[in-house]
Amino acid sequence: MSWGSEYSHTEHRFRLHKSADYGAALDYLKYEHVQQHGYDSYEDLKKARDELSAKMSDARNTAKSTDADLKLLNEKIHYLGQYLSTKAAYKAFLQAGNKKMYRSAHKDEIAKYEEAIQFLKHNSTDGTIPTMKNLRSEKEKLLSAQTAQYKSYTYFKDYYHELQTACRNVDIILETEHTQQHSRTQPKRSHKPSL
Repeated sequence: MSWGSEYSHTEHRFRLHKSADYGAALDYLKYEHVQQHGYDSYEDLKKARDELSAKMSDARNTAKSTDADLKLLNEKIHYLGQYLSTKAAYKAFLQAGNKKMYRSAHKDEIAKYEEAIQFLKHNSTDGTIPTMKNLRSEKEKLLSAQTAQYKSYTYFKDYYHELQTACRNVDIILETEHTQQHSRTQPKRSHKPSL
């Protein structure tokens, strides 16, 4: 049986179902599903799918790590803004003659300043306060990296699902072939009515 290119994909499938040589049809379908993805064997297809699964997982983990970095960076920007907006009130507190009275009058601003300074120093590698310019520059880089990482993850995920579908199709074909062979080896039972 020749599987030339004079027939479309659908015509091939129809002819396969009408074919007397069902085993040849199954071999063709297995070959078709494996070859259309550029692999020489079903084992190569499964190996590629498993390797792609690992790459997809790595890409997802990298993207999630960047998400966490962005979240921390956004908190730094928030607290830097809080620090800058309350800095003058805190400086006036330090220069006030009656600190106790000034603190009670400006307790919210002083508390926000102290919270911001504590967060910024705690999340700084060298204990200094970053500049807004540096934080925004870092954010642009992280957003760019995040976009690229999610594109990579999406590519791996889509290709993985394509290979997974191909593997599943071959598994279905193999199961069909196994069932066919099993039914050929089983002796046909005659159904005699019981008395």
